[in-house]
Amino acid sequence: MRKLSENRDLDQDKSLSLDKIPEVIHIDLTGAAYESDKDQLLKRLPPLVRGYMREVFAYYRGLDPDSVIDSIEENTTIKEKYEDAVFQERIQIAAARGYFKVAPPKIKNKVKGIITAENALTQLRFENPLVYQVIMSFGERGKEWLINNTKDLLTLLKLE
Repeated sequence: MRKLSENRDLDQDKSLSLDKIPEVIHIDLTGAAYESDKDQLLKRLPPLVRGYMREVFAYYRGLDPDSVIDSIEENTTIKEKYEDAVFQERIQIAAARGYFKVAPPKIKNKVKGIITAENALTQLRFENPLVYQVIMSFGERGKEWLINNTKDLLTLLKLE
């Protein structure tokens, strides 16, 4: 058994200093890990909400790079596109909005935790790399557009 004085000697040992330990370790996400995380995330949601979340994922997956460039340059988001949308697209949003209006707070919070700019950027990175590159090429302006787009989506769904 080690005595307290021996522990003090270890603390003073130069080979154990904190300056040799890196401050930040970055572990990159792989495509397989992303898909697994997304599947687990969806499984934790009620079946009806899964359908709505799949539509949100499909929205980001279906973004066109040219329209994203135009949106960033014109500073428009999903809110403006919703106002100009056809009836079928508007009715899908209205159904989701109606559900979330009466959904328990626990479900609302889970969905708000999923619909974030960080998650959207991760999804774009793996499922729509061209749009991801467009957003990243605009730098802070592109990221700000994605943040505003995400906030508008939450507003449309009556989650904000």
